[in-house]
Amino acid sequence: MDQNHLRVSQLATYNSCPRKIYFEQTLPKPTQPGKETLILKELSHLLPSTIKKTDEISENDITRAFHEVCKELAHIYPGTFAQIPKEELVGLVKQLDTKAIADGLSTHIKEDRRGFLASITPHASEPLLYSEKHRLAGVPNKIVKIEDEFVPSVLKTGRPPKNGVWKTERLLLTGYALLVEEHYNTIVKTGIAEYLRHGTIRKIRIRARERREVLQTLHKIKKIHQNQIIPEKPPHAPCERCEHKEQCEITPETLSSKFF
Repeated sequence: MDQNHLRVSQLATYNSCPRKIYFEQTLPKPTQPGKETLILKELSHLLPSTIKKTDEISENDITRAFHEVCKELAHIYPGTFAQIPKEELVGLVKQLDTKAIADGLSTHIKEDRRGFLASITPHASEPLLYSEKHRLAGVPNKIVKIEDEFVPSVLKTGRPPKNGVWKTERLLLTGYALLVEEHYNTIVKTGIAEYLRHGTIRKIRIRARERREVLQTLHKIKKIHQNQIIPEKPPHAPCERCEHKEQCEITPETLSSKFF
C-alpha cells in the first residue's frame, strides 16, 4: 500500500490509543490477521452461494461451508495455512459455534431473505481503494450493492453490541465510505458490519458526526507523522495487550502532545 496515504485501519488504531500511531510508524511491525479471522473471512465470501441453495440455514449447512473453506485455505493463504497440521485446522473450526452462526443467519433470512442476500453478496471482494482527495487508502472486506447504492462492509470477529455497531466499526465504515465515494463518484449512505462469529449482520447510516470525526482524526494522524509528536495515552488505553508497551513505558511525553 502507498506509504504516502494513510490507512483506514489507522482510524481504529487512533481510537484505541493515539500513541500507537507514533510507534507503528517508528517501529513498523506488520500485523497479519489471525487464523480464525481468515477462516471467517472465507466463510463470509462463501455464504451467498450457500444461502441461495436453501430456504433455511442449518448447523449442518455451516459445517459443510467450513469444510469447503478449509479445502481452499492453504491455496488462498499459503504463508499461514500451507504447513498447518490438519488437526490444528480442525481444532480452529471446532472453536467456532456453528449453531450460533446458523441461528443468527436464519433470523436474518426469515426477516428479509432477498434484502439479506443483497447485503452479503460482494459487488467487489477486498478491493484496494485510494482517495487522492483525502490521501487515504484501505481494503474493505466487501463492497455490496443494495439497489443502486454501493455499500462498504467490514468483517469483525468479536461480539456485536446490543444495538448497532461499536464505535470502531462506525469509524472504519465511514473511512471506507470516503474511498467508495471517490472511486465510484457516488454518495454512500450506508455501511455494514458482519459479526459473523455470532451470525449477526448490522447496517448503519453513515452520519455527518462520524464523517467530521474521521476527517479530524486523519488530520491528527498526519500531525503525528509530520511533527514526530508522541501523543498522550488516553485514560483507558489497552496497555496490557499492546505490542508497544515496553517502548511506550520508557518514552517521555512531549509538551506538544497536549494539543492532542
